[in-house]
Amino acid sequence: MDQVREIADMEPTPQQMRTFADGGAKLRIVSAKFLHKELQSRFARCVPTLLLHPATR
Repeated sequence: MDQVREIADMEPTPQQMRTFADGGAKLRIVSAKFLHKELQSRFARCVPTLLLHPATR
């Protein structure tokens, strides 16, 4: 749980990735890394909210 809070503190707001016309292999790798990091930060931000939600108690 501490690691989740740390991620949420480091990445407090959603980011957007620019789109590129070239869909080369390097872009796919960069996109996958970006998406992985973004999903981690969004999950980390929602966990504390879900823990406080009455339906999860």
